[in-house]
Amino acid sequence: MKKLYLYLLLGSFSALPLYAQAKPAQCLIESSGEILFKGKCNFSADRDGSFTLENIRRNGELYDNILMVSVSIVSPKVAHVRGVTSFGNSSYWGDVRRSRTQPACWANNEFKICAW
Repeated sequence: MKKLYLYLLLGSFSALPLYAQAKPAQCLIESSGEILFKGKCNFSADRDGSFTLENIRRNGELYDNILMVSVSIVSPKVAHVRGVTSFGNSSYWGDVRRSRTQPACWANNEFKICAW
């Protein structure tokens, strides 16, 4: 009977996705008006609207030693942005707001991140 409960418990977890499936998207990352990345990337979204951008090729850099950029929603129109380097360093880039004119973009005075 214990084995049956264990199988049922493990089976229920296997039905839940551990992370969002990455999908190809058009992405843009700008800093101080300079385009750092523009092109196809992998886009993984969470249920709350947070998302992650990565290189379209597995384990490749998105740009300049940056492997991943994450936009984490903290309130309806505000998000924290972090970047992870190929050296394993994670850095906080700052807070961004959702663009009123470009809903696929999140920006502040220094940088902009978009995914379509």
